[in-house]
Amino acid sequence: MFRGPVFWAAILTIATGVLGATLSQRLAQLTPAPPPTPKIQSAMSGAAFSSAASLELKADGAGHFYATPSINGVPISMVVDTGATVIALSYEDAQRAFLPVRDMDFTRQVETASGTLRVASVRIPTLTLGPIYMTQVDALVLPRQAGQTNLLGMNFLKRLSGFEVKSDRLIMRP
Repeated sequence: MFRGPVFWAAILTIATGVLGATLSQRLAQLTPAPPPTPKIQSAMSGAAFSSAASLELKADGAGHFYATPSINGVPISMVVDTGATVIALSYEDAQRAFLPVRDMDFTRQVETASGTLRVASVRIPTLTLGPIYMTQVDALVLPRQAGQTNLLGMNFLKRLSGFEVKSDRLIMRP
């Protein structure tokens, strides 16, 4: 049988083609996929309408607007409160949303409708509500068992391109 340079060149060409294809397939499997586009849809209680251009919340019977944004991917029920300067979270919900808070972090004193409280300042890495996506949002964490009502305050609303109340609807534009 002939085993000259032409034979070995043909074998080498075939092997390179097969191995090259296999190697590129393997590399494609090992190359990490790009990070997914952040999901900006989340559970929203009371949402009447959501589009890329706006999000509408319908007021409940008492006239309050409730929303369930995701904080670090964790749905947290909140009341939209234009009287709250900053987002306020219960200690328990801050823990559920993976916000690091220790007892020694409760150094800031604030006046609330219920009186004076010591709170902890945190920064929320990601907050999503329908088409609204925000990063690095300041918030306050209430001490343990100080209350379970979470407030979506003005520091959230001011970062929107706009918001308005029409009748029983709160319209927010990203």
